[in-house]
Formats: sequence, structure tokens, C-alpha cells
Amino acid sequence: MLALSLGIAAAFAWAAHDLLVRKLSQGAVLLPMMLAVLAAGSVALLFPALLLAEWSAVGAEGLGVAALAGFAYAL
Repeated sequence: MLALSLGIAAAFAWAAHDLLVRKLSQGAVLLPMMLAVLAAGSVALLFPALLLAEWSAVGAEGLGVAALAGFAYAL
């Protein structure tokens, strides 16, 4: 039941995202808008990651790969 609830929540979030992107992106410049979305997502995930993650299990190699992947995605 939890998986169904999360799936429905994800579908509603994706629909809201799709509608907002279609309305807001009609006259906007793409790169600043993309930077704002990436920054907002990073800020939103920062606090749960700092509070809930077990950082001892990640390691230096994992952090490096994650940082490189994020940098590549932003490019």
C-alpha cells in the first residue's frame, strides 16, 4: 500500500511539474531557469541528507563520483 501511495504522489508531482514547466517556460531563458531548479532541488535535499544519511557508509570515492555526476548533469 505504501508503494501505491508513493506512486500516486509521484504521478501528481510529475503532473504539477509538467504543467508549471509548460506555463513558465514559454517566455523564459532556459539556462537560468535550469540553474534555479537545480539549486532549489539541492537546497530541498540538503537538510534531509544531512539529518538522515549515514555518511560513514558513503566513503570518499562515493562522494567523488556523486559530485562528478552532479557536475556532469549540470553541464
